[in-house]
Amino acid sequence: MEVSQVGSTTTSYYVTNSHIENEAFAIFYEAGMFYKPIKLQYIQEVFPNAYKKFEEMLSERMYN
Repeated sequence: MEVSQVGSTTTSYYVTNSHIENEAFAIFYEAGMFYKPIKLQYIQEVFPNAYKKFEEMLSERMYN
């Protein structure tokens, strides 16, 4: 299976699992910050625990 490298300059990005968390953060952030209500609602319904953790991470960064 070939992996597209769109958005990444190194193949090591795809070797580790850390890219999954990075991509999730980016998608959640994009949905919330650029007012995409349908996408945000879908994320909140399908990934409620992950979205809650995302909100906690944002709060920690904003207030620390």
